[in-house]
Amino acid sequence: MWSHDTTVLHCRGTASEYAAVIAGALGMPGAFCGVAVAYIVTVAYFRGQLEARVSQVPVVDLVLFLIALPLVASLGGWLLAGREPAGIGRRPIE
Repeated sequence: MWSHDTTVLHCRGTASEYAAVIAGALGMPGAFCGVAVAYIVTVAYFRGQLEARVSQVPVVDLVLFLIALPLVASLGGWLLAGREPAGIGRRPIE
């Protein structure tokens, strides 16, 4: 059975690097799915006004969203990885 520490040592990476990669990898499909669902809902809700609602696609906003979300997730994973909350890391006083 492999432990987390053994995996980190064999791959020569730190826990914060792995957390950042995983968070970014999960953030990217999440961003794409969010944009796709938003457009599906827009098309379904505004069927009669579709040309007026979807004629001008906010390309810059969408690209910023699709790039910024995985980057922020990676940064958060890198900064917060490997830290235990103070209540869990200490033994209670008897």
